[in-house]
Amino acid sequence: MSYIVKSIPKKADGCGAPIAKQAMVTIIPVDIITAEPTRELGDPNLTGDYTLSADGKAINVYGTQKTIEVLSAMEGEVDGKGFKNGVKFDHPGDTAAIRGFVEKYANKGVVAIVTECDGAGKKQTVCGRVCNPLFLTVEPTLNGEATKRTLTFQQEQVDMFGPAYYSGKEVTVAENETYTNESA
Repeated sequence: MSYIVKSIPKKADGCGAPIAKQAMVTIIPVDIITAEPTRELGDPNLTGDYTLSADGKAINVYGTQKTIEVLSAMEGEVDGKGFKNGVKFDHPGDTAAIRGFVEKYANKGVVAIVTECDGAGKKQTVCGRVCNPLFLTVEPTLNGEATKRTLTFQQEQVDMFGPAYYSGKEVTVAENETYTNESA
Protein backbone atom coordinates (compact mmCIF):
# COMPACT_ATOMS: atom_id res chain seq x y z
CA MET A 1 0.00 0.00 0.00
CA SER A 2 1.48 3.36 -0.94
CA TYR A 3 1.48 6.37 1.34
CA ILE A 4 -1.90 8.09 1.79
CA VAL A 5 -1.78 11.74 2.90
CA LYS A 6 -3.59 12.18 6.23
CA SER A 7 -3.34 14.47 9.24
CA ILE A 8 -1.85 12.76 12.29
CA PRO A 9 -3.61 13.54 15.61
CA LYS A 10 -2.55 12.20 19.02
CA LYS A 11 -3.63 8.54 19.23
CA ALA A 12 -4.71 8.48 22.89
CA ASP A 13 -3.88 9.79 26.34
CA GLY A 14 -0.59 8.33 27.50
CA CYS A 15 0.45 7.26 23.99
CA GLY A 16 3.96 8.60 24.64
CA ALA A 17 4.54 6.32 27.64
CA PRO A 18 7.24 3.66 27.24
CA ILE A 19 6.12 0.30 25.88
CA ALA A 20 7.73 -2.76 27.44
CA LYS A 21 9.68 -5.10 25.18
CA GLN A 22 10.02 -8.87 25.36
CA ALA A 23 13.41 -9.75 26.82
CA MET A 24 14.54 -11.79 23.81
CA VAL A 25 15.78 -9.90 20.73
CA THR A 26 15.73 -12.08 17.62
CA ILE A 27 18.86 -11.88 15.47
CA ILE A 28 18.76 -13.30 11.93
CA PRO A 29 22.10 -13.59 10.07
CA VAL A 30 21.50 -12.33 6.52
CA ASP A 31 23.48 -15.22 5.05
CA ILE A 32 20.66 -17.63 6.03
CA ILE A 33 17.79 -15.47 4.70
CA THR A 34 16.59 -16.84 1.35
CA ALA A 35 13.60 -14.47 1.04
CA GLU A 36 12.59 -11.39 2.99
CA PRO A 37 9.37 -9.37 3.24
CA THR A 38 8.93 -6.31 1.04
CA ARG A 39 7.69 -2.78 1.69
CA GLU A 40 6.93 0.48 -0.08
CA LEU A 41 8.24 3.92 0.78
CA GLY A 42 5.86 5.60 3.24
CA ASP A 43 4.35 2.31 4.47
CA PRO A 44 6.10 0.96 7.58
CA ASN A 45 4.42 -2.46 7.28
CA LEU A 46 6.33 -5.35 5.77
CA THR A 47 4.48 -7.67 3.39
CA GLY A 48 5.41 -11.36 3.36
CA ASP A 49 7.55 -13.62 5.52
CA TYR A 50 11.19 -14.29 6.26
CA THR A 51 12.31 -17.57 4.72
CA LEU A 52 15.49 -19.12 6.09
CA SER A 53 17.79 -21.71 4.52
CA ALA A 54 16.94 -25.34 5.30
CA ASP A 55 19.36 -25.54 8.24
CA GLY A 56 19.22 -21.82 9.14
CA LYS A 57 18.09 -20.68 12.57
CA ALA A 58 17.77 -17.25 14.09
CA ILE A 59 19.24 -16.55 17.54
CA ASN A 60 17.33 -15.12 20.48
CA VAL A 61 19.62 -12.98 22.67
CA TYR A 62 18.43 -11.93 26.11
CA GLY A 63 18.35 -8.19 26.74
CA THR A 64 17.56 -6.42 30.00
CA GLN A 65 14.06 -5.25 29.12
CA LYS A 66 14.28 -1.60 30.11
CA THR A 67 17.50 -1.19 28.07
CA ILE A 68 16.11 -2.46 24.73
CA GLU A 69 15.97 0.41 22.23
CA VAL A 70 15.03 0.59 18.58
CA LEU A 71 17.37 3.15 16.97
CA SER A 72 16.63 5.31 13.96
CA ALA A 73 18.67 8.41 13.18
CA MET A 74 18.11 10.53 10.08
CA GLU A 75 21.32 11.42 8.24
CA GLY A 76 22.42 12.88 4.92
CA GLU A 77 22.34 16.00 2.81
CA VAL A 78 19.35 17.62 1.09
CA ASP A 79 17.80 15.17 -1.40
CA GLY A 80 19.86 12.35 0.12
CA LYS A 81 18.46 11.97 3.63
CA GLY A 82 17.83 8.52 4.97
CA PHE A 83 17.81 6.46 8.14
CA LYS A 84 20.43 4.53 10.07
CA ASN A 85 18.43 1.96 12.00
CA GLY A 86 19.43 -0.42 14.72
CA VAL A 87 18.82 -2.10 18.06
CA LYS A 88 20.72 -1.56 21.32
CA PHE A 89 20.44 -3.43 24.62
CA ASP A 90 22.36 -4.68 27.65
CA HIS A 91 23.05 -8.39 28.09
CA PRO A 92 23.87 -9.20 31.73
CA GLY A 93 26.61 -11.59 32.77
CA ASP A 94 29.83 -12.89 31.28
CA THR A 95 29.25 -16.37 29.91
CA ALA A 96 31.03 -18.42 27.29
CA ALA A 97 27.80 -18.26 25.26
CA ILE A 98 27.78 -14.45 24.97
CA ARG A 99 31.53 -14.27 24.41
CA GLY A 100 31.24 -16.83 21.59
CA PHE A 101 28.26 -15.01 20.06
CA VAL A 102 30.15 -11.69 20.03
CA GLU A 103 33.17 -13.27 18.34
CA LYS A 104 31.06 -15.16 15.77
CA TYR A 105 28.87 -12.19 14.81
CA ALA A 106 31.46 -9.38 15.00
CA ASN A 107 31.60 -9.15 11.20
CA LYS A 108 28.30 -10.68 10.10
CA GLY A 109 25.37 -8.69 8.78
CA VAL A 110 22.07 -9.35 10.56
CA VAL A 111 18.41 -8.36 10.77
CA ALA A 112 17.00 -7.77 14.27
CA ILE A 113 13.41 -8.19 15.49
CA VAL A 114 12.17 -6.56 18.72
CA THR A 115 8.78 -7.63 20.10
CA GLU A 116 6.69 -5.16 22.09
CA CYS A 117 4.34 -6.06 24.95
CA ASP A 118 1.72 -3.36 24.44
CA GLY A 119 -1.27 -5.38 25.68
CA ALA A 120 -2.91 -5.25 22.26
CA GLY A 121 -1.15 -8.26 20.79
CA LYS A 122 2.27 -9.02 19.42
CA LYS A 123 3.86 -6.06 17.65
CA GLN A 124 7.25 -6.73 16.09
CA THR A 125 9.67 -4.08 14.85
CA VAL A 126 12.36 -5.03 12.34
CA CYS A 127 15.63 -3.21 11.74
CA GLY A 128 17.98 -4.08 8.89
CA ARG A 129 17.57 -5.64 5.47
CA VAL A 130 19.51 -8.25 3.51
CA CYS A 131 20.98 -5.51 1.29
CA ASN A 132 21.62 -3.12 4.21
CA PRO A 133 22.11 -5.24 7.34
CA LEU A 134 22.98 -4.31 10.90
CA PHE A 135 26.49 -4.86 12.27
CA LEU A 136 27.46 -5.50 15.88
CA THR A 137 29.52 -3.30 18.16
CA VAL A 138 30.04 -4.21 21.81
CA GLU A 139 30.83 -2.20 24.91
CA PRO A 140 31.68 -4.54 27.81
CA THR A 141 31.44 -3.47 31.44
CA LEU A 142 33.29 -6.00 33.61
CA ASN A 143 34.11 -4.10 36.78
CA GLY A 144 32.88 -3.26 40.29
CA GLU A 145 29.83 -1.48 38.85
CA ALA A 146 28.43 -4.19 36.57
CA THR A 147 29.03 -7.35 34.59
CA LYS A 148 27.33 -6.83 31.24
CA ARG A 149 27.77 -6.11 27.58
CA THR A 150 25.97 -3.34 25.71
CA LEU A 151 25.24 -4.78 22.27
CA THR A 152 24.49 -2.34 19.45
CA PHE A 153 23.40 -3.66 16.06
CA GLN A 154 23.31 -0.77 13.57
CA GLN A 155 23.34 -0.15 9.85
CA GLU A 156 26.59 1.24 8.50
CA GLN A 157 24.92 2.76 5.45
CA VAL A 158 21.97 5.16 5.36
CA ASP A 159 18.76 3.49 4.17
CA MET A 160 15.65 4.94 2.53
CA PHE A 161 13.47 3.02 5.01
CA GLY A 162 13.05 3.46 8.76
CA PRO A 163 12.26 0.53 11.11
CA ALA A 164 9.35 -1.62 9.92
CA TYR A 165 6.48 -3.58 11.46
CA TYR A 166 6.49 -7.33 10.84
CA SER A 167 3.39 -9.52 11.16
CA GLY A 168 4.56 -12.55 9.18
CA LYS A 169 5.40 -16.08 10.31
CA GLU A 170 7.79 -16.53 13.20
CA VAL A 171 11.27 -17.60 12.17
CA THR A 172 12.87 -20.81 13.44
CA VAL A 173 15.05 -20.01 16.45
CA ALA A 174 18.01 -21.98 17.85
CA GLU A 175 17.49 -23.77 21.16
CA ASN A 176 18.55 -22.05 24.37
CA GLU A 177 22.04 -22.44 25.84
CA THR A 178 22.11 -24.68 28.90
CA TYR A 179 24.29 -23.23 31.66
CA THR A 180 26.14 -25.41 34.12
CA ASN A 181 28.53 -24.04 36.75
CA GLU A 182 29.66 -20.85 35.01
CA SER A 183 30.16 -17.96 37.41
CA ALA A 184 28.08 -15.24 35.73
